[in-house]
Amino acid sequence: MPVSLQRLDDWGAAYQVRPVVIDLGSRRQTISPVEAQLLLGELGRLPRARHQAAEQTAVELMHGLAAGCAFSPDDEGRRCLLRAVEGVRARRGLPHGLVQLRELLVRSARSVI
Repeated sequence: MPVSLQRLDDWGAAYQVRPVVIDLGSRRQTISPVEAQLLLGELGRLPRARHQAAEQTAVELMHGLAAGCAFSPDDEGRRCLLRAVEGVRARRGLPHGLVQLRELLVRSARSVI
């Protein structure tokens, strides 16, 4: 396969290596695509009755991952993100980006707890 055709094929998967930017108002946190996938898994595990914004938060996070744009969760989305981060923490420990995201969510001016 010629190099130019291989390069065209690579563009379809390029979003997988882009970081995800989570805009929390006064601060932004960048997480890796792997960390975003961990959050998506945990958002899917949250009980729908108690965390009604989890599905919309997951959709917006996926859009940020695919489009390479910043993701700005609302207050309910922030709560769902924090709950998802805690779920990752309980299951396997937190990667560095999620540790920083957790700190920002807990200590921000618009804290979600």
